[in-house]
Amino acid sequence: MRSREHIKRSVACVILSGGSSTRMGKPKALLPYKGSTFVEKLIADYAEIGCDPIVVVVGEHAESIQPFINKSGVITAVNYHPEEGQLSSLKIGLTVLSREHAGFFFTLVDHPAVKVETLREILSAWDGNPQTVVRPRYDNRGGHPVLLGKNWIEKTLHLSDSSNMRLALKENSEYIIELPVSDAGIIVNVDTPEDYTNLINTDC
Repeated sequence: MRSREHIKRSVACVILSGGSSTRMGKPKALLPYKGSTFVEKLIADYAEIGCDPIVVVVGEHAESIQPFINKSGVITAVNYHPEEGQLSSLKIGLTVLSREHAGFFFTLVDHPAVKVETLREILSAWDGNPQTVVRPRYDNRGGHPVLLGKNWIEKTLHLSDSSNMRLALKENSEYIIELPVSDAGIIVNVDTPEDYTNLINTDC
């Protein structure tokens, strides 16, 4: 029987970067942040806590993002129909994973401000149960990333196209650990140039 610590070392991460970034006017994944780019910082942060593999799902801007994610341990998955929404990108990312993975983080590329310490806190709060979900909360608001046990791989892949993860989690609330954190970065969502300006001028 695998130990709880061994299970936690077999957690993957799926980073969704398939959107068109219409409101930003440029790929959000490549915005500079703390000496790196959004996508590179996220990859480094999840690698630091031991996630393997790290899957980056790209879409419309795949060609421009690809050179920034050619790193060992990072897998690129392409969503050729990103207009179908975030769930479609998450499903594509999850097809890379296997039942050997005990669970997975999923996050959006426009949430780069989460502290590594918070990622460790989320991982520590997880009980290793394949059904369990850990969702961080700041100021009574849920945010990203979310950590889900391995049963959610198949469960997510079988969600209807009209569904979404928010609804799926609501329907399975008995499995959710709501984790209060002190990190405002979990609710920082960068969609517009104004959001980006606020981010770089604020220490989350």
